[in-house]
Amino acid sequence: MTAIATDLAKNVSTELTQDVVIDNMAGSLALSTAPIEGNNIVNADEASNGLFVRGTSDPGNVIEVTLGDAKSTAITGFDGKWAAEFKSHQLEDGQFHAPITATTTDAAGNMREVEGTVEFDTVVRNLGISSADVTDDNVINSFERDDGVEFSGTTEAGARSVMVSVGGRSVAADFDADGNWTAVVPKSILPQGEDSFDLRVDVVDKNGNEDFVTREIQYDTLVNKFDGGAELEGSKEIYNAAEISDGITLSGQVEAGSTVVVEFGDDFYEADVVGSTWTLDLPAGAFAAEKYDAEIIVNAKDAAGNVDRIVQTIEIDAALPDAPEIFAETSVDDGYAAVWVQDSVDTQAVYEVAQNNSVTLIADESGAARVGGNNVFGFDSTVPDGSHLVVSATDDAGNVSSTFMALDDPGNSTIDMSSVNTGLAGLEIEAIDLTFA
Repeated sequence: MTAIATDLAKNVSTELTQDVVIDNMAGSLALSTAPIEGNNIVNADEASNGLFVRGTSDPGNVIEVTLGDAKSTAITGFDGKWAAEFKSHQLEDGQFHAPITATTTDAAGNMREVEGTVEFDTVVRNLGISSADVTDDNVINSFERDDGVEFSGTTEAGARSVMVSVGGRSVAADFDADGNWTAVVPKSILPQGEDSFDLRVDVVDKNGNEDFVTREIQYDTLVNKFDGGAELEGSKEIYNAAEISDGITLSGQVEAGSTVVVEFGDDFYEADVVGSTWTLDLPAGAFAAEKYDAEIIVNAKDAAGNVDRIVQTIEIDAALPDAPEIFAETSVDDGYAAVWVQDSVDTQAVYEVAQNNSVTLIADESGAARVGGNNVFGFDSTVPDGSHLVVSATDDAGNVSSTFMALDDPGNSTIDMSSVNTGLAGLEIEAIDLTFA
């Protein structure tokens, strides 16, 4: 730098005072051409580990780098390379393009700046399970479970995979280019019982981000606490004629809100359901006066549409034994001392029907004598004139048939069967023997 001075007389003086260095360029600065994270897209997993923005500059240069709103500083090494580190907490989640600015200022105060961009995609967008009812009543029943249940929803377009799982067991969903997915979950992975489960949907999007969503699903695939059947009316598990004469009661427990229908023979009967108890009286007309095995089928259907059945076989013996055949009687002066009854496989007993129509047991097989083919029932006291006899036969099922034995007595020769009917209840008069009248 030269200074020249000229005075009024036009004298000129030239003096070289000093040399100056001109530096008005900041030197080299560039961003690396290698894509950040291999594809210049930062996903969630990569962001969680932080990342580096790299470039080149003059050795020793300090590089100030901004990535979106985050800042970092790097120093250029002897090889002319620099790397600015950004920690995970400095990086924002979402899907966006983040601007990159790298700046360096040399000792002379010159500044150079370069710019770039990197794409961030750290979330799976639009992920959801449809909130529509999965069945008519939004509860999976046994029939719906058997057919498999379809679920649907949405996710980000271009997803790599969509997996639907129940209890850790998964099926792959079908999905289109717009991200709409559907999956039929088979019965093999759907639970049974009455409860709820979490349906889980796991997605991997096009950039490798992973996310999941769940929805609680109700299921009811059985009829709860269902039991019961025919109630015993006697001490034996055989229903005799007397027991079916007024029908048979069926009862049991069932899930509240259920319907119960009983199949018997060729007919259907709807039971009464109160709370969790069901009852039904099968009418006497439903039974035959025979000895046979009858099948009772109790069908239950709960509020969710599940069905169950109980099959019970009952033994019916409503075939009455033959009415006893009376062989003879033993008379004494003022009445009768014994009666002779042909023997049979049934249990026999003898009753006195007094003139006042009262009925009294006066002999049974424990005191009978066997004479030929007859049981001879001797009476502890004489059956007086004016009384009559009833001889009953009871089979193993408790069925009773009796023979009314009218005795010869001019003083009581008119016998009103209706008048003695109350005393004869249960003896089931099947025959009237007038041989000895």
